[in-house]
Amino acid sequence: GLTKSGGGTLTLTGTNTIGNGGAGGQLTINAGTVAVSGDAALGDPFSPIVLNGGSVSQLATTESPATRNLTLGSPIANTVDVASGATWTFDGVISGATGAQGLTKTGAGEFDPTNTSNSFIGAGGWSVDIKGGVVGISDDRDINGAYVNTGGIYANEVLLDGGALKYL
Repeated sequence: GLTKSGGGTLTLTGTNTIGNGGAGGQLTINAGTVAVSGDAALGDPFSPIVLNGGSVSQLATTESPATRNLTLGSPIANTVDVASGATWTFDGVISGATGAQGLTKTGAGEFDPTNTSNSFIGAGGWSVDIKGGVVGISDDRDINGAYVNTGGIYANEVLLDGGALKYL
């Protein structure tokens, strides 16, 4: 596996072997950013991504397979950034650890979670905070049944905080 700690950006290019068939570990981001230009740079397609306070940044349009999962582990921030003009279709399961915040989406690009088995609710009550760009869904289960809140404080909601939610 590979663990990114400390500030700054680590850019992974080409095809990497992180995870080695899923048995060799995962990509864990504790701080800073791991930037990639395609799913192959994230390593073996069975190797999960764990956001534990850091950010994963997709610089180009790509699709991650249903075998690559994403765990939201930080009680502070779990950020997915997608560059302007890019779309990241994420077919794997997104889950949240107990006490973790929800998913924060930044960047001007589009993030499309597609798995109806996603299971995450942020400790703050919100599931998705869209700070930039677009989150595209075709089923509310893609974001664990979260909904746009127009008033009050409820669990499992989407915060439109500079970005947009789109139905595909």
